Amino acid sequence: MTASLHLSTRQRRYTIKGSKTALLANRFEKARAELKAEGLIEYPAHGKMKLTAAAKNPSPDESVRNDKKHAA
Repeated sequence: MTASLHLSTRQRRYTIKGSKTALLANRFEKARAELKAEGLIEYPAHGKMKLTAAAKNPSPDESVRNDKKHAA
């Protein structure tokens, strides 16, 4: 995955002060957890992620709700 982002080794290994986890890994995990909590991804098998029907076909009122949630 990181190859498609065209990141250097230094960028992939960058950590914030006081953390042992790479920033990229931290941000990826946070995004994955939020998508899972919103029901937008599922795990059909170990190491595999799949978009749910809700992620593929969002209803118009869902996008309004999400916009208000993230505006705060």
